[in-house]
Amino acid sequence: MKLKFYDWFVFGALAVVAFNGGSTVALLAVIAALLYLVVRRYFSVSKTTGVAISSPEATEPEVTEFVVSDSDKDGIVDRATIELDVDINYRPAPGHFRLDTLFDLYGGKHEYEYKIDGTSVSIRVLNSCHDPDPENPEQWDVRDGVVLESDLRARFAAKKFKLGSIDEEIAALRFGTEWQELTTWGFNGFKYFLLNRTLPVTDARRYLRQELERLKVGNARATQELAAYGVEPDPSPESVDGWRWIGGEKPQDATDTQPFWDRVKSGALGITSEETGRYGRQLIVDLQKLLGE
Repeated sequence: MKLKFYDWFVFGALAVVAFNGGSTVALLAVIAALLYLVVRRYFSVSKTTGVAISSPEATEPEVTEFVVSDSDKDGIVDRATIELDVDINYRPAPGHFRLDTLFDLYGGKHEYEYKIDGTSVSIRVLNSCHDPDPENPEQWDVRDGVVLESDLRARFAAKKFKLGSIDEEIAALRFGTEWQELTTWGFNGFKYFLLNRTLPVTDARRYLRQELERLKVGNARATQELAAYGVEPDPSPESVDGWRWIGGEKPQDATDTQPFWDRVKSGALGITSEETGRYGRQLIVDLQKLLGE
């Protein structure tokens, strides 16, 4: 605390009083000076603290990590996380995100590029790499947006047991390097997380609220229509699609539910088949969290 002119004036006045008075007066003057310093310092610190608290820099750090999945069922790890606005090496890269995956002993890292147009999000793969595992070193599938076909074919040819088609694998990787729309269920609702961070607050909340109502209304209609087929929601996390036969078992005279799914595909319910049932209900929960409910 730096003393100012009026501080020295107060101390000078107290010194004059102490000099001209007796010992008792001098002691009282010293006590008064100490109390003045305590009070003076209190107001000085309070004022400084107030400015620091109201400073624009005194804000909470922005959340840039999104958890796609995180489970350890039967001792098998299944985890995937996204780090926003970094490249595959965690260097700052606006418009990019890194996806880390781990299933049991096998992991990978992937870099995507994204672009936003209104409330539409498009993504494409720039880099994709398999982490070293007990059997293989680090292996790249895509680098700089180019599928490493020669490496993929060489690795496939060296395998003792060949599963699947290498041509189909390469075609799928090439498709991933092209711009494609990020769906609401892609990466378990990552689109909502991304738009909530990038759109203006009012626009983001309006969009999320619209999506929440669309999913709630669509799934309510789905529940009502499927009840006529003898099907009801299945709240079990073990359920594949989030539906079950009423009573637990499929009756022998059960009606084929394909007409219902044809209606969903036609857009009659306002939701897609992927947004119906288990995943739709999870998206509703995710949206409510983003809206602070």
